[in-house]
Amino acid sequence: MPDALIARYLAPYVGREGVDHLLALARAIDGEDMEGVELNALPQAVLMVWGELDPWVDAKFADRLADVLPDCRVARLPGVSRLVPEEAPEALAGLVLDFLSAARRP
Repeated sequence: MPDALIARYLAPYVGREGVDHLLALARAIDGEDMEGVELNALPQAVLMVWGELDPWVDAKFADRLADVLPDCRVARLPGVSRLVPEEAPEALAGLVLDFLSAARRP
């Protein structure tokens, strides 16, 4: 991904206000938010697209989540990091179209 695009994503977190904003986002995440959520009861099929080079979240997380979801397809994109839509838009579009086409079939 070009440095200019990365800079645009990071811009909201620059300076004191940006750091405060980022810290506020981090504090907003609470384990209790997921209590009572039963992912295994999700009636819809799920397409999880994972960039294999994601530096922040281990790929094993995708596997654990897919094990809980009743109808989940995991698509791993080699050479892609965290920002799948920006790094591999054509591949993502193809995966989504294939997923939706398969969902329409009886």
